[in-house]
Amino acid sequence: CKLIMVGQNGSASSVDLSDLSGKATNFCNDLIVLSNGNSYITDTNNGLLYEVANGKGSVFLSNVDAFKPETFDGFFLGPNGIEAFMGKDAKQYLLVGVSNRASPATVGKSLFKVDVSTKAVSEVKVTGWEWIANNGVDGLRFLADGTLGGIVYVGGVATPLTLKSTDDWATAMVTG
Repeated sequence: CKLIMVGQNGSASSVDLSDLSGKATNFCNDLIVLSNGNSYITDTNNGLLYEVANGKGSVFLSNVDAFKPETFDGFFLGPNGIEAFMGKDAKQYLLVGVSNRASPATVGKSLFKVDVSTKAVSEVKVTGWEWIANNGVDGLRFLADGTLGGIVYVGGVATPLTLKSTDDWATAMVTG
């Protein structure tokens, strides 16, 4: 996984994340760049979140049960879509969608909130998405109306969805 960064003046630099996991295969899937310039990248195959800060890459989160990769029908399932928001407490958070959860212990747990300062991970309890929960969430982005847009793959077909939260993403409900 190589992240190429282009500055405002057009200069480019790169950070190679592939050696950080210690594994032979990586799948850098999705990324978000915060206003401070730090980037966070999901590695679906290895259940990791990377951080790139000041031009240097590191493993930001590992050994998180919610992100542990699983294999199902030959596909690795782990952290996928990612988005960021500033909480009402003025702390920076990440929302991480996790690909299809195959094991009974993880089925239905597909969206997580990460406190960037403490690295605490908590499940976002989502209602109204029983048909979605086992399919994982990808392509997370906040929309102009404050809802969170994403894509769910159901039977191999990309299906858009929107989520809304009124409690800083401790819980959410599907709105479309």
